[in-house]
Parts: sequence; structure tokens; C-alpha cells
Amino acid sequence: MLRKLKEKYHNKSIQFVILSALSGVVIILFLILAIIFTNYMKNILEDFINEKKEQQTEVLAESMERECKEVVDFFDTVYYKIIKKETLQSDEFYKLMDFVCDENDELIDSLVLCNEEGQIIYENQGEKLLNLTSAKKEKLLYNSRLDIGKTWFEKDLQYDDILVYRFVEINVNGAIKSAILVVTLPYERIEQVFQVFENESYGYSYIKTQEGELLYHPKNIQISHNIYEENIGIKPIKEDGTYEEIFNNKKYLVRQRTIGYVGWKIISVSSIDDIMYDEYPITLLIWSLLTGLVIVALLINRYIVHKITSPIEKLSETVEQFDDKDFDNEIKIEGTYEVRCLSESFNKMRKRIKQLMIKAVQKEQEYWDMKMKLLQSQINPHFLYNTLDSIIWMIESKRYDGASKMVSSLALFFRTSLNKGEDFITIGKELIHVESYMEIQGIRFEDKFSFEIESDENIKKYMCPKLIIQPLAENAVYHGMEGMYGDGEIIISAYEKNDKIYIDVIDNGEGMTEEQIEHIMNNKVVSSRRGSGIGVRNVDERLKHCFGKEYGITITSEIDEGTKVSICIPKVEDLNEYWKRTKNSSYNNSDNTYSDRGIFVETTTKSC
Repeated sequence: MLRKLKEKYHNKSIQFVILSALSGVVIILFLILAIIFTNYMKNILEDFINEKKEQQTEVLAESMERECKEVVDFFDTVYYKIIKKETLQSDEFYKLMDFVCDENDELIDSLVLCNEEGQIIYENQGEKLLNLTSAKKEKLLYNSRLDIGKTWFEKDLQYDDILVYRFVEINVNGAIKSAILVVTLPYERIEQVFQVFENESYGYSYIKTQEGELLYHPKNIQISHNIYEENIGIKPIKEDGTYEEIFNNKKYLVRQRTIGYVGWKIISVSSIDDIMYDEYPITLLIWSLLTGLVIVALLINRYIVHKITSPIEKLSETVEQFDDKDFDNEIKIEGTYEVRCLSESFNKMRKRIKQLMIKAVQKEQEYWDMKMKLLQSQINPHFLYNTLDSIIWMIESKRYDGASKMVSSLALFFRTSLNKGEDFITIGKELIHVESYMEIQGIRFEDKFSFEIESDENIKKYMCPKLIIQPLAENAVYHGMEGMYGDGEIIISAYEKNDKIYIDVIDNGEGMTEEQIEHIMNNKVVSSRRGSGIGVRNVDERLKHCFGKEYGITITSEIDEGTKVSICIPKVEDLNEYWKRTKNSSYNNSDNTYSDRGIFVETTTKSC
């Protein structure tokens, strides 16, 4: 994994690497902060809901406890101040009972006092209670005897009311008898208590009895028609408090609170997922703000990275130009302390290398100057002596025309060789030079060989180094024509092909092997002692030095068939423009400067 990551970033810029790394860190930190923030918001919301539901449940429980206490107080008043003090079925008894019921008509719906046989002793609006079955009355009497001083509350499934009853003792003609006091509470009283929180967006609350039966629910109507079924908080929990439940993959907070006097349970239910969804716009706003902060941080990060790495990138670009031997581009000193130190050191190194390169180029130019002078001085004196002997012999033999022609050719040969000290001449002049040489050799060797020079007129204007054809013609005369008597032939052909200039020297001599060609091209064999001494390899080196490695000499030969030596040079009409365009190692003929890949130094010699 790390290796692939290294390979991926191997060729990336330092700005890209640092920016990617810092941006990745910023994004990772953002994700971590976003997760922490989300969890924090969720916990805060849960705590808020829990606190809200706890307060709501406490308010509901206290309200229900007050309602129950009022009922208990009502029972105590009726029992202790009326039933126990007044004679039953007396006018004062009925008057007090009616008064108490009328005064508490909002608290109770109806009231019935009956003996243990179920006979009604007193009733007020007790139509529903009069219809209680004997079994129901016996159950109420049985329960009331379990705890004589307790006021009992339960739901009347028959009429969907709240029944409240307690055991009482009555005095019948001086005899103490058992009886039961029963009232019904209006269901609306409970609804009014819960309607205070009916529109709360944090869930709902309901009441269940100790047996787990629903006493009140905001969806009583749907439950009674089996449209809705309550599943949250139904399981019995002994201790009051807050706990979590999962139903249908949704998380709920459930708060349980037991109501005093009656033992009923108030259950408050809140859906965390629904509340989070309701709070989504706020969460989205906060996330948008965080995202905006991240974008701003990334932009600031990019600006800082750019300010830090820009000098390094400029330093890298300058080093690349330096690799291409562009020594004139100086680095601007800017950036951090380390980068400024590197820039200063690089500029010092650049200046030093440029000085060394100039010296190297001057040394190289001096080398080629001396080598050219040496090559020109190596024109074999035997060639000059033999030519002069031939001229003397022709004069003595009164062959004045031949002697005159030989003197003219010799003069033209040396005039072109010197060329006023210039290294480059036109191809036309180079062909004239080799033609004069061949005429001299043709007169000297009489009928041993014939020669022919062919050339396209349109290429004679192009420039070439001087003395590149004559050494090849010389080798053709002394090596190729060796052993030939009257049937030797040398053809010199100059032509254009593929936007290049080719000059071929072809002879029909004895030819050479591949080994011999290799020896010649590696300068292991030089020209014959009768020749000028300027080897083929030397010509090839000069051409490559002037124009590049793609140019130079190629030799093809077959035994007993002949040899073809081919020169390849570029089409050059303006030397300065050519060298400026190619930045190749060469001499600038117009202003006496020598260039090597863009470095120009003054020189006093002209050689290539």
C-alpha cells in the first residue's frame, strides 16, 4: 500500500504533494469533528428530551396526584363528616349528601352508597352505578375490605369511566353494618390534564394501570377501533426512570413515573429519530457552515502552500533549464530561509559552471583549431613534389598545354584549400576544389582512370565544411584505383534527398571487407603515404562536430565491385540561423563566436 502510494506521488510536484497531504488532513479532521459534533448534538438532544420529558412527566404526575387527592379528600369528607355523624335516611343526611355532591359536581359524575347486600342507601346521578352487576358489586366490596382505609381507583370497562370506591361502616338502628361508597369520575378531567402537553413535539404520554391496562391514551379512539396499537412502554417496569426501547428499527426514550394514591404509571414516549429529523434543517445549516469553513481552510491552505512552494518550483524549473545548459537564467532570491540559501548556492554554482563550461568550450575550440591546422599541414609534400615533377617533365617534353592546365588546377586547388582562412565554403566551391584535384591526378596518371562530377545546381548554394570531398576522392584514387589500367572510374555525385544533402564518391575498384571499413571508420588505418594524410575518420568527426551525430560518413563496399563513400550534411544556407535554431556544437562564421548548446565564446580561429 505504501509502495503504491509512493509510486503514485513519485513524479508529482512538491506543491501537489503538500497540498494533497494538508487537504487530506483538513478533510479528515473535518470528518472527525463532524462525527463528534453529530454525536454531541445527538447526546445534547437526548439529554434535552430526557429533561423535557422528565419535567413533563412530573407535571402530569403531580396534576394527577392532585386530582386523586381531591377525590380522597372528598371521600374523607363524606365518610367522616356525614356518614359517621348523621343518622342514615334522615332528612339531614340526605340534605348534606346532596349539598356535598352539588358542590363537587365537577369532581364527580355520580355517587352511590350501598350496603353489603347491594341495596342502595343513597344515590346521586347514579344511573350507571345502579346498573352494576351483583358480581361487580361483590368484587368492589371484596377489594375494599382488603384495605379498609384505602380509596380504590379502577377503570370501568363497561362505561369507560373511572370508578373510585372505599369501605365504610354505617349505623343502622344502633347496629354497625358494612357498606361501600362508590363514585364515578368524569374522564374529561384526565383529558384536560394531558391536553396541556397534547401539542408538544417531543412525543406523547399515556397512563396505564398497575395491571398494564391503558387508562388514558391520546389515541383512545383509534385504539378502541383497533386502528392503532400501543407497543412502546407496555412492558412492565418496576422502577421509575428513563430507559430506551427499539421498535421497528427506531429508537425511543421512555420515561415512567408512578402516580401516588393510585399506583398508575404515566408513560412518556419520545422518538429520537423523529426529533432528529425535525431538527434536520438546523443540523444542515450547521453542517453547511462547517463545510464553508473547510472550503475557506482549503483555500487558505492552498494560498500558504503556494507561497511556500512557489520558490521551490521556480528553483526546480531553473534546474531543468540548467540541465539543458541554459546558464543565463538566474534564480530570484525569495521564499523561506532554506529556499533562499538553496537559490543563492545554486546561482553561485551556475556562475562557476558557466565559467568552467566557457573554458571547456574554448579548450575544445582550440583543439579543433589546432587539429584543422594539423590536418591542413598534413597535405603530403609528395603530392606537391610529384605534381611539380610532372609539370617540369611536361615542359621538358614540350607538352605546354598539359603543363599549363596542371599549373592552373594546382593553383585553384591551393586557393580553395586556403579559402582566405574560412572553415566553410559553398558546395559549389567544394566541388570545384575536388575537380581541380581530380584533374591534376588525371594528368599525372594519364589513362589509368576516368572521373565524372555530377551535381544538382540548386544545392551548390548550401554551405559545408571545406576539404570534406577531396580526402575521399584521394582514397578512391590511391586505394580504389590501385591495380586498375585504363578501366578505372570514379564518380562524384552531389544531390538532395529527404531534405538533406548527400555527396557520394564511388569507384569501381577492388572494394573492401567489413573489417577494413571498420578499421577505417575507427581511425585505425590512415590514408596511404602517397595521399594527403587526411583520413576518412577525421572527415566524419568534423561533420558530426559541426552538425550532430545524425550526419557524417557511411561506407558501403563489395569485393571486386567497388566502394561507395557517402557524405550526409544538412541544408544550410545561413550558418548563424542554423546554429541558433539547433543549438548544436558549431562555429558562428559571422561574428567569430563558437557555440556549444547555447554557450557562446569569442574566438580568433575559424575551424570545424
